[in-house]
Amino acid sequence: MSKAKSYNHLFFVGFSVSQSEYDNPEDCLKHEKEKVMVSFFKRAGIIFADEWYPHEIEGSDTYEEDTAEINYLKETGMLPSGLNYTERGESDER
Repeated sequence: MSKAKSYNHLFFVGFSVSQSEYDNPEDCLKHEKEKVMVSFFKRAGIIFADEWYPHEIEGSDTYEEDTAEINYLKETGMLPSGLNYTERGESDER
């Protein structure tokens, strides 16, 4: 039986946080978590409402996942069945 390959993709989405009380992004992230979250989810809603959403998201990195590890994590309940995610350590091949 051949095993289906699966891949993990890293994407970037741009969004802004307005009306911050801080003059640098690091402090905004640290102290205004709610504003950051609201801004992020508003932006995500706008992006995915548009049929051209792939133009708003930038792909950066892709690697083949270890499907045996993912299946084990799902079977043992350590990974929700709806997710397809694996942690990537330094020793993983690209």
